[in-house]
Amino acid sequence: MSDQEFEKPGADERVIRPLADDRESKRLCSSRIVWFTKHHLTQLAVSDGGWSKLFLDPEARRYWELNFPDGREHGGGTPELRELSIELAREKYGLVI
Repeated sequence: MSDQEFEKPGADERVIRPLADDRESKRLCSSRIVWFTKHHLTQLAVSDGGWSKLFLDPEARRYWELNFPDGREHGGGTPELRELSIELAREKYGLVI
């Protein structure tokens, strides 16, 4: 994914989520996240009863967390993919990385 596809809430934070709250934006973003996790990332761990998953981008050596911040919506709502530091990945998922 290119840097133009990221929302950057903090200085170094990268988050992939819909930038608009309309149905089409959510659908397109969800499709892009599903494609990215299936074809580019490697799943490493699961947390929160399956609602959060840790992935590794093997090329960039970046850790990504897939979660569903609007879990109250049908099907868990629109997914969000957030880059995690190695420290946070270790802490949340209890991994020795």
